[in-house]
Amino acid sequence: MQTQDSSNTSLLITSGSTSILVDTSGSPAQALLQRNFNPDLLDAIVLTHAHVDHLYALPSLLHNLWMRKRQKELLIVGNSETLEAAKQLYQFFHLDCKPSLDSIICWADACKQVGDIEIETFSLYHRPQMTTQGYTFFDGTGKVAYFPDSVVQKPYPDCAENSQLLIHEVGGLDVDRQALHHDGHSSAFEVAQLAKTLNAQALLLVHLPPSKAIHSAILEEASGIFPTVRMPMEYSSFIVS
Repeated sequence: MQTQDSSNTSLLITSGSTSILVDTSGSPAQALLQRNFNPDLLDAIVLTHAHVDHLYALPSLLHNLWMRKRQKELLIVGNSETLEAAKQLYQFFHLDCKPSLDSIICWADACKQVGDIEIETFSLYHRPQMTTQGYTFFDGTGKVAYFPDSVVQKPYPDCAENSQLLIHEVGGLDVDRQALHHDGHSSAFEVAQLAKTLNAQALLLVHLPPSKAIHSAILEEASGIFPTVRMPMEYSSFIVS
């Protein structure tokens, strides 16, 4: 949920000359430019699921790239349900009627490699009839594992083991686990246990409840199990190696 201090969760993964944007929220082109990153350089957009807060800004980003006269191919990756929703948005705003944009977009429901970055996908449960995917990104030296909106469930994905950075959404405290699961989210306790079991080096908690009053309790609950945990600020950067 957007607040005065933060937007919805998106990630920029870079390695060498390769860059991947994970989910599209807020004003993506502006956010990238504010971080001194040229959106024309994006190699791929990876989408985790079709809920509005992860998808709504895709047309805006693509339109911005068209206005910037981008010519480089752009890969858009997601499961079939998510890509269908993305294509509907794309067509609703008549972006498919812009030949110079439409000709550079490649839609893919599977992708193992983008430039320097190896990608693996794993299935997650968020809500009924909402197919959700997590991803790992590995460039040969550092691995990032991203778990978007989801309920922590076993078996944990093998590909996320030994990540230098594990990023996971947290909906609240473990005392509210049943309600969190009903809404398709995880507690700080569950996420910390996951990071510990998968032997992650560091854990980032994202997609937090809008009320800051509970954030310190969430951090305390997680750090009691997994000490190297943080809540990143807007536009935070992390080096993984």
